[in-house]
Amino acid sequence: MSGDGSPSAPPSRLLGRPHRLRSLLLAAGVAVAFGAGLLGVSRATLGDDGLGSVTMLLPPVMLFSIGYRCARTTRSLRFGLETGILAALTTLVAVAVVYGVEAAHWYDIAPDVSVLDGEHVDFDSTRAAVLGAVHPIILLVHLVFWSPWPVLGAVAGARAPRAATS
Repeated sequence: MSGDGSPSAPPSRLLGRPHRLRSLLLAAGVAVAFGAGLLGVSRATLGDDGLGSVTMLLPPVMLFSIGYRCARTTRSLRFGLETGILAALTTLVAVAVVYGVEAAHWYDIAPDVSVLDGEHVDFDSTRAAVLGAVHPIILLVHLVFWSPWPVLGAVAGARAPRAATS
């Protein structure tokens, strides 16, 4: 009950489950779209430059944008941060899946080409190629490089002035 005797919602419900569900759905949608696009790029450019340049350069822009848009449209720094960070984590999962699948695919077609950078490698099996592509250090580097961008986007979105409505 609030001070005037009327029932009030618990604080956790104000930005609770419905907000988290929206964040999760948006983040999953971003990750699926990025993973599908990455798979398409991989199939179209087998052996050119690898996927590392795509996965290091494009997600920061995408994560900044989602953090910014979510924080700006809802005027909620928390929603922008929550959605941006979830998008980073789900995108990392999508990248790991695509790296693993494409490392196996590339090994079958061109066993001496790395899925990460397109350079020559000496893997002796499909398993070694997949484990090389989804090595935890590689995924950690991605996560560390991506981490500031959804936060910066959410902060910028929360501080952005509202558009004038007429």
